Amino acid sequence: MYDFIRHLFSPAHFMPHGHCYFWKPEVLWMQVIGDGLTVAAYFSIPIALLIFIRKRTDLAFRSVFYLFGLFIFLCGCTHLLGIITIWTPVYILEGLVKILTGLVSCITAIALFRIIPVALTIPTVKEYNTAKDESNYASSAIRQVQNHVIVFLDEEGLIQSWNEQAETITGYEETDVMNQHFRLLFPEEERENQRPEALLQHARNNGVVFDESYRQKKDGSVFMANTSIIRIKNNRGKLVGFSKVMRDNSYHFQYESMLEHYISELEEKNRELSEMNYVVSHDLQSPLKTVINFTNLLNEDCEEELSDEAKGYLKVITRAAIRMQTQIRDLLDFSRIGRNLEKKDISLNNVVRNILSDLAFPINEANASFYIADLPDVRGYETEINLLFQNLISNAIKFHVPGVAPVVSISATEEGDFWKFQVKDNGIGIEEQYFSRIFEIFQRLHSFSKFEGTGIGLAQCKKIVTLHGGKIWVESQVGKGSSFYFTLPQKSENETKT
Repeated sequence: MYDFIRHLFSPAHFMPHGHCYFWKPEVLWMQVIGDGLTVAAYFSIPIALLIFIRKRTDLAFRSVFYLFGLFIFLCGCTHLLGIITIWTPVYILEGLVKILTGLVSCITAIALFRIIPVALTIPTVKEYNTAKDESNYASSAIRQVQNHVIVFLDEEGLIQSWNEQAETITGYEETDVMNQHFRLLFPEEERENQRPEALLQHARNNGVVFDESYRQKKDGSVFMANTSIIRIKNNRGKLVGFSKVMRDNSYHFQYESMLEHYISELEEKNRELSEMNYVVSHDLQSPLKTVINFTNLLNEDCEEELSDEAKGYLKVITRAAIRMQTQIRDLLDFSRIGRNLEKKDISLNNVVRNILSDLAFPINEANASFYIADLPDVRGYETEINLLFQNLISNAIKFHVPGVAPVVSISATEEGDFWKFQVKDNGIGIEEQYFSRIFEIFQRLHSFSKFEGTGIGLAQCKKIVTLHGGKIWVESQVGKGSSFYFTLPQKSENETKT
């Protein structure tokens, strides 16, 4: 090893480099001064780089800085050996240093080319200033966000920003909380259970955590809060902190309490309504039956003793009582719509077929004709669907032009997720000003003597269609007939499977 080192520094049989300059002082010292200044610069630059690297602990591309410093240092060594070889011909050592310098320079060049794509993504000073301005604007906007507490936490959970709404909701000012752990917002029991740390760890591991629990204000009072904590990483995947968004849910819980109260009241009203229905169906109809029965008995037993005028009065009483009975029955039917909560698959072809069979007498009496297209199956409340078609078909027969046989057609077409149905007739028609009114309860457009009915049928139809999530409307011209349209949802795949 000693012989190798001695061989490196041995002048052997070489001549010093000064012979090339003929030992002329002006030439020789020009080389010495030039190389000396270069050596001084090349040795000072690595020192400056080392100081910079030590000061900037977050510096990107540290390895490239080290390689660059080593490369410049070795370049300085080659110039230093250039001075030495003027008098001492250690050309072997100089050659080895040049080889080492070449290797380090190649490695540095490769490293530089590898970091170019990443380095190009580093923003310029102008881009940085623009981003900084936008960040300041965003921070200002976040501070002014209403109804939400928006704060940023560092990786340990220390509060780094605090918006105006946070001050309003919690009572803490920015100076109270900056660089404080966000656990100060939790009640004492939650802090003892280390819930804040558990939430932060969950967000650290999974990226986000959602929580709904109590938080504590500066004055010690608590409120129900809906919170989300989101993990934030930089472009190198390093955790830099968390964003925490919190909303005061106290009003929501107050509304829930009010809603429960209203639901309870509604249930009580429904119970009272059920009791009233029982009274209507029994206690009110019984006297009407008595009136009808006794007027009939009076008419039969005292027929010879009653004058024609008295008999007419009895007929009016009987008809009025029967009308009242019908109205009570229809009103009960209207109130019962929607009480059957069990949906079924319903074949509308069968529904219409059965209704036409039940209405055979009025159909034959009016000499009505029906044209029924192939109707789809729907999923709904069977009793209500039957009542819907029965009312519309009955009206189409009832409200026909005197002397003209009714012609009724029923069809269905697809419209998005719904079936659109049409019940069309050639009847007396309806004036446009009454298109909405006819669907209101007890609304009649004609006298009872001209057309029988209670004015509830179309109100029932509207309630049934609405119950199924559809809508109903009419298009009509006086003297030319009416077309009643309504929509019902198509069966979904889940409903079909069940």
